[in-house]
Amino acid sequence: MTLLRIVLKGALVAGALLLFPGPDARAGDADAGAKVFKKCQACHSLKAGKRRTGPSLHGVYGRQAGTFVDSKGKTFRHSKDMKAAGEAGLVWSAEVLAAYIANPKPYIGAMIGKKKAKTKMVFPGLKKPADIENLVAFLEPFASGAQEGKR
Repeated sequence: MTLLRIVLKGALVAGALLLFPGPDARAGDADAGAKVFKKCQACHSLKAGKRRTGPSLHGVYGRQAGTFVDSKGKTFRHSKDMKAAGEAGLVWSAEVLAAYIANPKPYIGAMIGKKKAKTKMVFPGLKKPADIENLVAFLEPFASGAQEGKR
């Protein structure tokens, strides 16, 4: 790994932590986040092991990027770039999800030394910081695995 790549990754993580300092510092509104999640639910489920166009977000925190396995034991067909980001150390957390959902393809690209990654997610990201905070607040019980969605 080149020094430039290491510096870029460090800057990316530091920037994400400044913008989204952590669950305790966020004042997200879970009810408002449920409305934001409507943009996600066409492709993502909150039910454990359920795959749609995208992987389930149930229990995503702590999961290495690019490694979702559904309830039937089938590995989701993540893009090469998403798998590479996971292999480079990307593990999902509230902070990582918040930074990722703001600008998904450049975020993954920075993890693997590209300007913009090729991923299967077509959603361009959320631009309003309040929407991101609210979405993360809504997802917390599902993404942590404490609660399971119905669909």
